[in-house]
Amino acid sequence: MINNLTPEQTADLEQYAMHRAKLAEEIKNLEDLRKEYDDKIADLAGDGTTHAGAYKVTVTRAKRLDTKKLEAAYPVIQHPELYKQAIDTAKAKAAAELGQLTLADFQTTGSPTVRIS
Repeated sequence: MINNLTPEQTADLEQYAMHRAKLAEEIKNLEDLRKEYDDKIADLAGDGTTHAGAYKVTVTRAKRLDTKKLEAAYPVIQHPELYKQAIDTAKAKAAAELGQLTLADFQTTGSPTVRIS
């Protein structure tokens, strides 16, 4: 869908898009720089808490379960207590396409996503 804007609205939109694109680039550069510093800090300080002058530096490493390995070691057939039942949204969408249910009552609208290209 292409919106028809007045020349003034188009000029405003162009300015907003330009500023947003510049901000996005600056944010990316700053995030990359922060990641570099985080890596250097983690290498120097190691895991745990360290004092660095006026700063207290804490380095932690998130631990995540490898669900594929866990599923292979504990299959659902032998350990159903480790699994949960969940609704299959793909099947719900297919049922809606067949007219068996109406999804509009169950849909939410999120924040707008803006892409500038």
